[in-house]
Amino acid sequence: MIVSIAGVDEDAARASVRGLLHQLRRQPRVLSADAAWEGSRSRLEVAVESETDGPATDADEADNFLRVWRCAVDCLGGDGVALRFDIEGSA
Repeated sequence: MIVSIAGVDEDAARASVRGLLHQLRRQPRVLSADAAWEGSRSRLEVAVESETDGPATDADEADNFLRVWRCAVDCLGGDGVALRFDIEGSA
């Protein structure tokens, strides 16, 4: 799953990405996580892959989104109100 995060500037995103990925990779069932700044859209794009018990379901995608949301709010600061999250698709 790929989640894009807007409402954060490039410097803050780059300063926080290591901690965000560290937290994500420690989440239960997460196999991999990566992030990159998408300059043309001014967004941080986070890709997460997790283990599933068969084909990925909507519940699996919701779990991944929640993992990204919690880690981003924790690492990027604030209460999450200024941050905007969009599901971009599957990795």
